[in-house]
Amino acid sequence: MISAGDVLERALEAFDAESFAERHGGHKESRSPRSFEYLLICTCGSDRLRWRHQPGVKQAWICWGCSTTGDTLDLVGRLEGLDRNGAAAYVEAGYVGGDAPTGLVAGARVRAPARTSLMRLPQMPYPHGVEALTWGAPRHLKAWRYLLEERGLARETVSSWPLGIGVEGWLRDYVVFPVQMDGGLVYWQGRASWDPPKHLDKDGRKAWAKATGYRKTLNPANRDKQASAEEVLFNYDRARVSTHVVVVEGPIDALQVGPHCVALFGKRASDTKVERLLRMLAHRYTIYLDPGAEEHAKARQLARQLHEFAPTFIASPPPGADPGELTPEQNARIIEKAPAYRTQGLTSRLRIV
Repeated sequence: MISAGDVLERALEAFDAESFAERHGGHKESRSPRSFEYLLICTCGSDRLRWRHQPGVKQAWICWGCSTTGDTLDLVGRLEGLDRNGAAAYVEAGYVGGDAPTGLVAGARVRAPARTSLMRLPQMPYPHGVEALTWGAPRHLKAWRYLLEERGLARETVSSWPLGIGVEGWLRDYVVFPVQMDGGLVYWQGRASWDPPKHLDKDGRKAWAKATGYRKTLNPANRDKQASAEEVLFNYDRARVSTHVVVVEGPIDALQVGPHCVALFGKRASDTKVERLLRMLAHRYTIYLDPGAEEHAKARQLARQLHEFAPTFIASPPPGADPGELTPEQNARIIEKAPAYRTQGLTSRLRIV
């Protein structure tokens, strides 16, 4: 039986050092296959960080600008903003000898994306009157009833995500989906734990919503120096170390797909969101939007931007359904059978095990 330590050791041996260096503005010092030295830009701003990553040999780095040194895990943690456990998870997630979501193992990236300027998103406090969603809490029963009975989610699925529930104020009885990026809260979306009466037609629902002041979703008020929905991806911090990243529309879709999934908060991916996706560790992307002609067009547009960097696939749920209405097992089967996005003879390098 392979121990956790053995997996990490093998992952470090197989770590794609060259791609990692390129992700952080660095490069291999020599094109020689016998060279294992890399030059990178340190978080201190110095371009004098030297890293030796040679399989079977002690791996170490030093920045001659700030005199900091360490091993490969220290370097990964420093450049990715992770603690040592997070760095280990990052390295293991890129190891194709380990498990991958839906049984798929991704091949190598086509090439690393060029690094462009992308500002760190400002952090924000958690909204007033919101607490962690907890099973059995009397004030949370309405939210649990909505998620389990109305939306058909499993209790284990909901409990595995850090969701919130409004217990007072304007977010009362709203399920809150926090957006963690760069290690902190940068955005959130509240979803009402009730819907308009099902017997009403479209006009009747509009009239009911106007009369009751109903709003399906609530978001932070627009303020200066605060992230907007155009900049954020739900579940980014957890999914960023996955080798296979699935892109969906909404947070509940993400819950029903898994922790390797990010949600766009809509059909369209802005240029900023595309850049965020390219900075993930993904060796495969799957675009999995709701069914419909407009959604399919948006999926192909996003796939066209991603496929140059890693094999990209487009999955489609059955007509009349969306990923949030299907079980995680159903979604996994659909994603596994998704066709590859192809243009000008591009072929996938994905292998199924």
